[in-house]
Amino acid sequence: MRILLIVVYYLPSAKSSAKLIHDLACEFRGLGHEVTVLAPDAGLASACAVSCEDGVRVVRVKAGKMDGASKVVRGFNETMLPFILWRRGRKVLQAGKFDLIVWYSPSIFFGPLVKRLKKLFKCPSYLVLRDIFPQWAIDTGVMKEGVVSRFFRVKEMEQYEAADIIGVQSPGNLEYFSKNGLSERHHIEVLYNWTKLDEENIPPGNYRKQFGLNGKVVFF
Repeated sequence: MRILLIVVYYLPSAKSSAKLIHDLACEFRGLGHEVTVLAPDAGLASACAVSCEDGVRVVRVKAGKMDGASKVVRGFNETMLPFILWRRGRKVLQAGKFDLIVWYSPSIFFGPLVKRLKKLFKCPSYLVLRDIFPQWAIDTGVMKEGVVSRFFRVKEMEQYEAADIIGVQSPGNLEYFSKNGLSERHHIEVLYNWTKLDEENIPPGNYRKQFGLNGKVVFF
């Protein structure tokens, strides 16, 4: 199969989503599939750049800064992501053909892009949902119910509508969909996080000596 993976962060970013998608891409490639990763990159010199990394085709598109940006700037840049990725990466995407689209959330704004790509390639899509946003922000007091939260809920539902299958990260997440009547409208399943068990060329660290942790158990 020809698989398109869409994510906000990809290697060399240290974000967990970058590592997860990289491991997933390499696993798909190891199974004989053709894999393309589509990701924004604020530091890109050109509008779009294509490279081959670990046997995976990576399409990076220049987009607005998110890391280190203010909430307003980041919110605006994330809102514009689906349109910028399409406008600047359209020629590369249209030149290919995909049998499956997999995208990672957060961000919650990929819905319009995935919907457009599904129509173009006539293929199914799978949403890897790691954060139920904005609900967690409201529950923790980071965000209040209001105009902003309603806007985010519209975008949340928009991405659910674009997915043929939604993979949540724990059985507890299923309760949210059931309680809100979403489990009747969407195919939901539990998809736990994953990792590659065998890593090569990892240099030994010296953090134990540096921080006086020799002989102690360290939790991450």
